[in-house]
Amino acid sequence: MEPNATPENSLAKPDPALQDSPQTPKDNHWITILAMALFVLVALGLTGFLYYQNQQLKSMLASYQAQASPTPAATPDPTADWKTYINDKFGFEFRYPEEIGYLYDQLKQIGDNLLLQNFQDKPGRQASTKDFQISLYVSENKSVKLEDYPKLWEKELGTIPTSKLTVGDETAIKGLSGQKAQAVPTVWFIHDNLVYTIQLSTPNSDDKAWFDQILSTFKFLDKEEIPSITNKDLEQGWYWGSIDQKKPGTPDNWIFKEAGRSSCWHKPGVNCY
Repeated sequence: MEPNATPENSLAKPDPALQDSPQTPKDNHWITILAMALFVLVALGLTGFLYYQNQQLKSMLASYQAQASPTPAATPDPTADWKTYINDKFGFEFRYPEEIGYLYDQLKQIGDNLLLQNFQDKPGRQASTKDFQISLYVSENKSVKLEDYPKLWEKELGTIPTSKLTVGDETAIKGLSGQKAQAVPTVWFIHDNLVYTIQLSTPNSDDKAWFDQILSTFKFLDKEEIPSITNKDLEQGWYWGSIDQKKPGTPDNWIFKEAGRSSCWHKPGVNCY
């Protein structure tokens, strides 16, 4: 063997020129930026759409509530077309139903009373639940507290439940008192040191609701609110008016003449028309 010979099984060294060069990764950062921008645009668009839908829903709901909740109509006043009673002596008025056609007015001075009813008293007449009657008394206040007036009847009627209300801008108390051997709803109030006592004399009446409605219309009048008799009325000796439209200043001897719409007040010996 020659000394410089190379063994057949010797591994040949790789040629550096023949080795693969390392691969450089592709630059894809622009794709990432575009993807993120597209995502942001989609998110903004979706947010705007949802906001628009929400505003539309709120508008529709507000419109529905406005239609579903109309302003309630005013409750008609059941006393609007009632007659009016005026008492010029004590300066008050109240309204009462057309059906109450019998008015017995003796309320000319302290201690007198007034009766209003829807029936005519006749001998042998039988009372019924269709009857309605109230009475009004005016008396001096003898240093009795308002809340003590119902207590004056407790010995006869037992414990009396009471409640407070307002009548003619005055604080009133409602309880019971005795009349014709029965307990009847009664209201007391004080004005100008006079006690006003108003009783529902027919507590079992079908129309007992009138009692509270009449009380709700009661009011005291200023002097200028009460129409007074005129010089013309005095000269001619009469004027038109119902029994409850007697004018302040009418002479005591004048007479009331019932004639429906032609009713009048006149002095003795003078015709109304």
